[in-house]
Amino acid sequence: MKNNILIIQPQSLTHLQVPRIGLFSEEAQLHGAIIVSLKQKWPCDLHQGENGDSGFCFVGPDGSHIGLNHRKLKIWAAAIVRSVLFLFITILTKN
Repeated sequence: MKNNILIIQPQSLTHLQVPRIGLFSEEAQLHGAIIVSLKQKWPCDLHQGENGDSGFCFVGPDGSHIGLNHRKLKIWAAAIVRSVLFLFITILTKN
């Protein structure tokens, strides 16, 4: 650091990689999109997230907060996918 300016040397960037969407399974892509939507719906300024940044909470009708970490968001996303698939299959098999 020089004069409060962070100087990054080019050689320190050689191992950085940008993830490509094709490297993730279709399931991970679908769950990821749902997790993004859940985070947009349930931000929480009262509780910190896992890394000290703003957190995410499901707020119940009584105002109680249930913290949403990555594991809980992943489980919730998987449950949403299963529910939608169940409804879709049910509709298809009734005809």
